[in-house]
Amino acid sequence: MEFNNIAISVDQLWLNMIQDVFLAWWYIIPPLLLVPLVPQAWLWWRQEMWEAKQQYIVLEITPPPVVEKPFKSMEQVMANFWGIYSSLGLVKIISKWAKGRKMYYLSLEIACIKNEIRMYIRILKNHRDTVEASIYSQFPDAEIKEVYDYIENAPIQSPYGNWDLYGFDEMLIKPDVYPIKTYANFFEEKADQNREEKRIDPINALFEGLSKLKANEQIWLQFRIEPATNNDNNYLDRGKKLIDRLTYRTAKNKNKQTEAESFLPPEMKLTAKEKETVNAIENKISKQIFQTAIRCIYFAEKSVYERGRRTLAEQFFSGFSTQDLNSMKKWK
Repeated sequence: MEFNNIAISVDQLWLNMIQDVFLAWWYIIPPLLLVPLVPQAWLWWRQEMWEAKQQYIVLEITPPPVVEKPFKSMEQVMANFWGIYSSLGLVKIISKWAKGRKMYYLSLEIACIKNEIRMYIRILKNHRDTVEASIYSQFPDAEIKEVYDYIENAPIQSPYGNWDLYGFDEMLIKPDVYPIKTYANFFEEKADQNREEKRIDPINALFEGLSKLKANEQIWLQFRIEPATNNDNNYLDRGKKLIDRLTYRTAKNKNKQTEAESFLPPEMKLTAKEKETVNAIENKISKQIFQTAIRCIYFAEKSVYERGRRTLAEQFFSGFSTQDLNSMKKWK
């Protein structure tokens, strides 16, 4: 009994010591749990300060009344936009953490304000010459001018004011190496492809819907694009890995093959639709990419606010969806 009493006393002593230490030093534990977040918090703070010093301007783009250029011309414009990419070498990586330097971006925007549909591009002031040259090289009749930032005139107010607001971001349903429908799906590959009746421009449906807005309604669409390489976003590696899986080149799939199947090249094991999928993925990862964020905002006075207007942009983006490749949906 004496030994049991001693054991109980020692256990109780240890519990009391642990309790005393915890009560005396408990406030140190929460900061220690937050230590892993310190680098990201520091980087966010420095990047916010760095971006506040950058001089961004807004250019209004007015296309010519009749555009006879093929859709592929715009792909060349986007390829030229990618030229603002600046790789983060050792010196720039140090600058990233010390000054908050990050990749430059462009924002392609469509806004319907007071029954007027306008197209804008938000860029760094130093990139103006590059952007204008890219557009004029393919669309020499376009008009480009610097304008006042329309966002400054947004109806900012208290939640109990006269305006309602609805906004959402778009996201991909499948991994981003799967492509959505592109311009190649909207025209016939013929000699007279430049003729208007041979082309289907998906943006016409959006503009038709925007033209029905009232003066006290607004819709903004913003496409924030940031040039990237495989070092920034390993899309090339992920795409090749997906292609290997779809073409039965992975070790897991090879083990499941019969002896007869093992002699067949991967291309002969695919259906016609599977070949189209693989070709589409290969085509996408072969191009220069932009890391993209898409946002839509609908403003309206409460007296004219219509829930149906909110679906204009959603319906527009659904036109680029396919069942076998990729689709877009509202991010929640």
